Amino acid sequence: MKMTKLMATTAVLASTLVLGNVVASAEAGKLPATYETDTTVKFSPSDEITPPVDPLDPENPTTPVDPEDPDKPIKPGTNGPLSIDFASPLYFGENKIVSSDKDYFAEAQPLSDGTTRPNYVQVTDNRGGEQGWTLQVKQNGQFISKTSKRELTGAQISFANGQVATATDSKVPSLIATEFTLVADGTGAAQNVMTAKAGEGAGTHVYRSGDDAAKATSIKLSVPGKLTKLAETYATTLTYTLTDVPGNDTPE
Repeated sequence: MKMTKLMATTAVLASTLVLGNVVASAEAGKLPATYETDTTVKFSPSDEITPPVDPLDPENPTTPVDPEDPDKPIKPGTNGPLSIDFASPLYFGENKIVSSDKDYFAEAQPLSDGTTRPNYVQVTDNRGGEQGWTLQVKQNGQFISKTSKRELTGAQISFANGQVATATDSKVPSLIATEFTLVADGTGAAQNVMTAKAGEGAGTHVYRSGDDAAKATSIKLSVPGKLTKLAETYATTLTYTLTDVPGNDTPE
């Protein structure tokens, strides 16, 4: 009989202790209770093609058209994450033959809505690291007649009023060629156009030739008067090259 009572007493004491712990735990908690959770987002480099933007207002996308033939499709940009999205084809118009030195200006870049903008080249860096990059351009030989294959000897293309525009908060490329003249001998000599040092140039950046007021007078073709000019169409090509080589403090 004594053994039974002992066991019962022990059981009651154990129950009391458990209930006591529950009450104490509830009293120790602070209200309101708080619980933090991790909230994250990740980004990765994009290899998609970035469409052209307005060189005067880079926040807005736009649709450039060919200045000589509006029905001719515009070449698509290169794939990312470091890409050349667009470069204006240059058209110096149809001109009267003269025997004096003459400058001809590239027509402004037309858009599909009928308005015009400065001629421009657009670069996008979606690598996600602000590693820097360099954009260059070269002329692939002298203007040559499409019919007779005669050269426009001595003709030179020069760019002026170079400006950079962007809608991003990344630092703009610090090395900008405000003016330069292309070498037309086909040797492959390239001209630096826009160079971003490390810590610069993330997102989409535009190099434009002039603002709205100077858009039709910033790219010039100079032709010697002594040169015999045939009543034909002369043409050449320009090649823009974008590398992942960052700039330094001293422009070349």
